[in-house]
Amino acid sequence: MKHTFNFGSTSQIYDDWFRTPVGRICDKYEKHVLSHALPTAKPGDQLLDSGCGTGHFSAFFAEHGFEVTGVDISPEMIEIACRKAIPKATFQIAEITALPFADASFDVVTAITVMEFVPDREKALQEMIRVLRIGGTLIIGVLNESSPLAHLRRRKGSATFKDAYLFNIRSLQQFLAGLKDIEVEISTFVLPLRGLMWTHPMTEFLGTKLKWHWGNFLVGKAKK
Repeated sequence: MKHTFNFGSTSQIYDDWFRTPVGRICDKYEKHVLSHALPTAKPGDQLLDSGCGTGHFSAFFAEHGFEVTGVDISPEMIEIACRKAIPKATFQIAEITALPFADASFDVVTAITVMEFVPDREKALQEMIRVLRIGGTLIIGVLNESSPLAHLRRRKGSATFKDAYLFNIRSLQQFLAGLKDIEVEISTFVLPLRGLMWTHPMTEFLGTKLKWHWGNFLVGKAKK
């Protein structure tokens, strides 16, 4: 099973994006909404970061008190993640549709901007559910097809997003339909144009309060 795009070829570019002006802003709001979705970590709680990439979000999860296992299909991504020496986090190469873990191994399972690039999304979802403990939390973070950032990337002909499957609120809810206590939150109302990025505090406040549908980032949370 392969992703729709070879992220190994752009692993450092992916990591560097979070240090660009728009990347820093998006990262702030994405992590804010993820912090709402995360349960409070108890000592020893295990979190699987599926499709962890360079460990960018794995570090965030470890900071929240989880013992993190990150897996990714890309050796180049895993190499960068390992070089970061993130406390309480380990990394290994693995396929999201064939996770090398026993049933019910993790208290939390996450997949952040991964499902868009996995051809067999249903199989990946079933694998994540399999390794999640009863009562555990599944968190899926995806890019919103209705967002200005998604439109901009496609208009520019981004090779990364050429074959990506982007979700909307309804399709993410349907994707998680077999689980319990489903919640979907939308965030990151950032206009990715240099002259408009300064408006992000206002657009984030209004978008969150008025429940606009064009935020760049969707987070689905559910229980097993």
